[in-house]
Amino acid sequence: MAIDTQQFRREGCYQAKDSPQAILADMTVIRGLDATAESKQGLWGWLSVLFLVVGIIALFVGGPGPIIGLIFLVGFGVALFVRSGHKSSNVENRRYELVAGLLPPLEADMIPMR
Repeated sequence: MAIDTQQFRREGCYQAKDSPQAILADMTVIRGLDATAESKQGLWGWLSVLFLVVGIIALFVGGPGPIIGLIFLVGFGVALFVRSGHKSSNVENRRYELVAGLLPPLEADMIPMR
């Protein structure tokens, strides 16, 4: 049985009663989901910093600068909100690496799944 990625993202929990090969395949999928979440989280982190810096600089510029600065500061808040949404999909690497490391030696002692 393959992993349900939507359920995993929603609950953040993986449970399976399957063969070790299928579980290792699921760990590969989880590793990919985690890498995607980490990259999106990093992107939105850099965008939030950019919005903050440009917003603060624009606040102190004459003319339409303060209005533009406020727009960028709102963008900063939105970027932080989006970044926090990806935080729930970011799994600690040690969790799936532990399972992927322990499963092959234990496979010899496990009852084969049909």
